[in-house]
Amino acid sequence: MFRGSLTRLYTPQDFGIYGVFVAVCATMAGVAGGRLELAIPVAKTADVATTLLLLTGLVALPASIVLSAFVAWLGPLFGLGPALGGEMAYWLPVAAFSIVVFQAVNYWLLWNKDYSRAARARWVQGGALATVQLGAGYLAFGSWGLLVGHTLAQLLGGLIGGGATAAKRAMDVASQLSWRKCTALLRAHRNYPFVMAPAALLNMLGQHMPILLIGGLYGVKAAGFYAIAQRVCGAPLALVGQAIGQIFAAEAPNLMQRSPENMLLTFSRLIRYMFLGGGLFIIVLVVAAPIVVGFVFGKEWVDAGVLMQILSFVFVLEFVVTPVSLTLSFMGHHSRQLWWDVIRLSGILATFALATVLALSLYQAMVVLAIVLSLSHIYLLRLMWNGLKKLSPEDVGSDASALRADEIER
Repeated sequence: MFRGSLTRLYTPQDFGIYGVFVAVCATMAGVAGGRLELAIPVAKTADVATTLLLLTGLVALPASIVLSAFVAWLGPLFGLGPALGGEMAYWLPVAAFSIVVFQAVNYWLLWNKDYSRAARARWVQGGALATVQLGAGYLAFGSWGLLVGHTLAQLLGGLIGGGATAAKRAMDVASQLSWRKCTALLRAHRNYPFVMAPAALLNMLGQHMPILLIGGLYGVKAAGFYAIAQRVCGAPLALVGQAIGQIFAAEAPNLMQRSPENMLLTFSRLIRYMFLGGGLFIIVLVVAAPIVVGFVFGKEWVDAGVLMQILSFVFVLEFVVTPVSLTLSFMGHHSRQLWWDVIRLSGILATFALATVLALSLYQAMVVLAIVLSLSHIYLLRLMWNGLKKLSPEDVGSDASALRADEIER
């Protein structure tokens, strides 16, 4: 009955390699485009939004190649050669660039309020991911099936979801661009590569450093348990959170400018509803995870069920935070976002340093990690809440508004 499950087709080691590889690619993608994709939702005109989409791709392509070469050299030094060295290194830039393209197209669709295509992109992404990975698993491709499936899912999601329309519009805009217009636009959005990109690097490291450190300290198999725990619990919650977050990202900048008071009310209601939905998930997960995981996925995956229990509250907090995660960016509070990223990453590094010094088991280290991550997410919610209480319309997209629309149109 369950032979079609990915965990029946791939080993914990396969998932460990896959988890480490995707973590590195996602981190690279967070900085490869200079975070210009985050400027798309607050663009003042359609031409500016499309130009930012085009510039994101142009910046991300060479940056992905350079970053991949660095990672391919650095990975084996930290015991991550199976996931990042050899033939895997050649796939790194393709995978990282595919993530940037998908995200940029998605933000462009949201600026155009084309929610149907944005939703279709997500569905195509999910369908392609499952189809390719299942097919490759039956053909015994090993970890390569997981990696290729992930990359194709990003590319197909972006292309079928709205990439063709975005590409046509980008070509029209590109024919009217000049070097002066591009440099003016980049200068107006300079906070994104110089402030937001470093913050994004810290943010991505905070998200993905745990699996990298688990792989280095406890082995690739342990990283596989963590990866499947994230996939089974974190990914579905993140998918729902991202769907809600798409609408929030499209409406929040305008609502902040029109009525900061209503923005605070909308924020508080959304957080409350997300907590209520996540609370039920915690109860079910804590009670049933190891039994269900062992029955559905196989006995070798029981340890992943225990990790799900330990990290259950963290998954719920991520579910709550995901839809509103760009709030500080929309308010222009980039330094606060950077400060929070530093705190979270420091907490994660301290956790695994403690685990090394005290020789903690995997379970013990995960308990400490769960406490650190829970506190960091609660602190982020507080930062966003306090920022919205003091919000004025002039704070929204202040870095983007430095460029007048007529400067771009000339």
